[in-house]
Amino acid sequence: MRVRASRNGSPAFSAQRTKHSGAIKKESNVIEKIVHLRRAVSAQGSRVVEQAAAFLREEQGATMVEYGLMVALIAIVCIGAVTTIGTNLNLVFSDIAALI
Repeated sequence: MRVRASRNGSPAFSAQRTKHSGAIKKESNVIEKIVHLRRAVSAQGSRVVEQAAAFLREEQGATMVEYGLMVALIAIVCIGAVTTIGTNLNLVFSDIAALI
């Protein structure tokens, strides 16, 4: 720890300031590393987005999206049909149970 005279003449104040400046340098290094890591992750993420956009621009990508939409529509129709059939079967079995 260095002790040097400060403006107000207090060597303790100067020593304390020197001690804190080391901590500030360490924090600064950590912040620089975090910023560098964030930029690297951001660059990697933007590459993934660019690749996905390129895939969608290609004809294969468009075809894949069309197939995905068709599968989703078919799934919605199937869920609706099964729900309707289930409700109707429930009514039929209720009528049969009432007759017995």
